[in-house]
Amino acid sequence: MNKRAIEAERARYEAAVGEVEKARSYNLAYVNEARYLADVRVPACVEIQARNTPGVNVPGLSRPTFEGSALDESYQQVLDGIGKGFEVMRRDVSGSARVVVEHLLDEPLVRMTRLSAGILAEMEQHHDPAVVESLMRLDSLASTARHAVQRGLILAGAWPGVQRDTSPIGDVVEAARGRVETHTSIKHLYSNTAADVWVHGRIVEPLVVALTELLDNAAKHSARPVDVKVQDAATGYAIVVDDAGIGMNTRQRDQANALMSSEVTVDITTLGDGGQVGFHIVGALCRRYGFRAEIAGPSAFGGTRVVMLISRDDISTGAANAADAGGAEPSAARLANPPMRRDTGQLPVPSPRPAPVPESESERTVSGLPVRQRGSRPSPMPAPPERSVAPVAFDPDEAAAGLANFSRAFNDTEEGEPK
Repeated sequence: MNKRAIEAERARYEAAVGEVEKARSYNLAYVNEARYLADVRVPACVEIQARNTPGVNVPGLSRPTFEGSALDESYQQVLDGIGKGFEVMRRDVSGSARVVVEHLLDEPLVRMTRLSAGILAEMEQHHDPAVVESLMRLDSLASTARHAVQRGLILAGAWPGVQRDTSPIGDVVEAARGRVETHTSIKHLYSNTAADVWVHGRIVEPLVVALTELLDNAAKHSARPVDVKVQDAATGYAIVVDDAGIGMNTRQRDQANALMSSEVTVDITTLGDGGQVGFHIVGALCRRYGFRAEIAGPSAFGGTRVVMLISRDDISTGAANAADAGGAEPSAARLANPPMRRDTGQLPVPSPRPAPVPESESERTVSGLPVRQRGSRPSPMPAPPERSVAPVAFDPDEAAAGLANFSRAFNDTEEGEPK
C-alpha cells in the first residue's frame, strides 16, 4: 500500500471518528433534554395547571438549538396533552362540585325563604312597635343568610331560587340595601325620574342579588355612607353606586370588569381569592340575565363608582304595573323582600283581626304582663291579639330544622374551603 492510500484511509478513519463523536454529543444532548423535560418542564406544567395560574409559562428547552426541531414538537405535544388532561379533569370535577353544592344548598334556601315569609306574616299580624322592630331585625338576619346561600347556588350555576313580580326599581334598590349587614351606611338618593320605572319580574331577584354584592363591597371599604341612585340612560336605566374607599388602580379595575363581563362559566374549584367572589357572582348573573355591571372609575368622593345598566327591554313604565303588583302597600318588610310571584315561600294571607276581648285581672301576672290563655284573646294594647294558627303556613319546628341544616351546610363548606 502506497503512502497516498494510507493517508486516504487515515482521513476516512478520522472522519468516521468525528461523526461518532458528533453522534455521541447529540445523543447526550437528547438525553439531557429528556431529563430536563422530566425534571423541570413537566413538573412546572403540572404545577401551573393544578393551580390554574394563567399568564405563567412553562420553561422552554434547555438547548435553544433544538427549537423548531422534531424533538421540540414532540415534547410540546407532551405538555399540551398534560394541559388538556387537566382541562378535562377540571371540567368534570367542577361539574360534579356544582351539582353537589346545588343539591346541598337547595333545601336551606327553601327553608330560609319560608322563614322570611313567616316573619313577614308575623309583622302583618302585630302592631306593637317593639315587636315589629324585633321582627324586622330577624327579617334582616334571615335575608342576609338567604343571600349567603344564594351566592353558593349562583356560583354552582343555578338560578337565585326566587321568582319575583314586576317591581319598582326603587324597591329593587331597597331590597339590595336591606340584605347588606351594614345597610345603615348606605344612602338611597331617591329620584323622581325613577318613580314610575318598573323592572320585569324575570330579572328582579338576579338584579337584587348582584346589586347586594356591589353594595356590600362598597360599604365594607367606604369611609362615609355609600350613595346609590337611579339615573336615566340612553339605552335603559342605570343604578349608580359611589363609595369613599381607597379606590382601585387601573389593573384592579380592568381585572374586576373582566370578571363581571366574562363569558366563561365560573369554575367553583378554582375561585382563588375570596375578595373576587362577588365579581364572579355579578358576572354570572349579568351573563345569564342580560344586564351589565362595570366599574366606571373614581367616584366624586375619591373611592370607586360602579354602574349597573338595565336595558329598556327589561324596563316598563306606566300605572298598569302597579295593578300587576297586586296593589300591596309598601312596607319595610316588602322593601327587603319584593313581592314574590312563584316560590315555595309564598307569603300567606293573614286572617282578619278579631275584635278585642275585655281582659280580666286574672289574665295578668303580678308584674302586669298579659298571660295567653287557650281559647281567649288578650287586649291589643299591651300585646296584640292572638291570631289563628291555620291561615299562617309557618312551622317553628320546620324553621328550626331548616336553620340547623343551613348551619351544618355552611360549617362543612367553611371547613373544606378557606375564604
